[in-house]
Amino acid sequence: MKRFIGWSGILLFSQFAGANAPSLIGPYLKTDIGVNTKYQYNVYHDFYRAIGDATVSVNPEFTGQTRPSAFYVKGRLKGIYEKFASQTIQDHFDIDGDLKLLINENEEWSGALFGSGKLFSDPSPNERYGRIARMNANGGLRLSKVTGKGRSLDFEGSYALESFNDPNQTGVYSNMLNNQNLEALAQYNNAFLPETNWFLRAKGGMKNYATTTFNNPSYSESLTAKRNSYYGLIESGFVGRLTERSTVDCAVGWLYRQYAASTLDQGTLFAEPVFYMRFVEQVTRRDQLLAGYNYIVSDSYWSDYVLDQEIYLGLGRVMGDQVLVMGRFSYVYKSFSKPIRRDDERITSSIGIRYSINPQLKVTGDFKIDLYSSDAYNTDPSALTNPNGTIVTAPDRPVSYKAGSIGIGIVATY
Repeated sequence: MKRFIGWSGILLFSQFAGANAPSLIGPYLKTDIGVNTKYQYNVYHDFYRAIGDATVSVNPEFTGQTRPSAFYVKGRLKGIYEKFASQTIQDHFDIDGDLKLLINENEEWSGALFGSGKLFSDPSPNERYGRIARMNANGGLRLSKVTGKGRSLDFEGSYALESFNDPNQTGVYSNMLNNQNLEALAQYNNAFLPETNWFLRAKGGMKNYATTTFNNPSYSESLTAKRNSYYGLIESGFVGRLTERSTVDCAVGWLYRQYAASTLDQGTLFAEPVFYMRFVEQVTRRDQLLAGYNYIVSDSYWSDYVLDQEIYLGLGRVMGDQVLVMGRFSYVYKSFSKPIRRDDERITSSIGIRYSINPQLKVTGDFKIDLYSSDAYNTDPSALTNPNGTIVTAPDRPVSYKAGSIGIGIVATY
């Protein structure tokens, strides 16, 4: 019983709050293999034709590390192969992983070299187009310095590369979303309570796209042409335990994000406060509550930037010794900037069940609902095209749909 409760507590916290499970001591290699089958409603996220299909997927994941020492390695590799019964154009195999070289961990000076990569694809927008292959890669260096009791400094520099491979696009439209991102971070940490940190963080960087202009720029080409940007953020907040039963992760700051000028306008500017708050309460020994609110700004494939506001609520309950039930509800409001303004709303809800047969074998079940509405969505499919007539396939293009899924699976741990 104690073993299961501990496992469920880690799962609940990581599921809802994004926490990492604690490292195992010594060298290890852990393998998780999941097999799932589900029915997906509206596999093309289409406004008019909600085509459903059954799928089967295999999800292997490997995590491990070498023996902890002055220099040691931690890594993770995860894959998914999903097969559709009839809409086979949506079949895909995705893989992602990360690797860290940790240096002098828990010493006065410590550091880490890190890298990650992901090969995946976005769903096909219809039965003929095909999935859009993508690649993300990221690498960098992190240094930490203990400056006193409960105080430390962190420094990080990273480089990220993103690539799209859409064989249906030609000319400048084939690589218009490919981009590079260079970022630097400095952070001061002060553990003013045994399990709670106050931090002051400064972050800045630049993002450059492969294709930013066209031969005859026009307002319609703002659907595709991307603009380079640079940005800076300074924020302060708290992370850690507030009471014996509650934890918090929150920050408020000021973001400055400037986009390059073009023949369309003088460049978009965002210079306003941003913030986020995540709160987890262990209501009882078997019940956990999560609540949060995000008010953040990020780069958009569709326009320049998008202001993303999300309110979410999560609940988790351990039933008996072997059953874990989780639920999550969220409402998202997205406001896209010029040159093409638009506002989207999204409601998602999910319920998941985990039944632990033993520590190495679990049966899973989940039910999900996804409702999306965009005020820029045109119900005529031919309207959302590039100036050369090809389909706009940006991951955040305007859509309106009702979708969902229900499935069961099994996960084995070795």
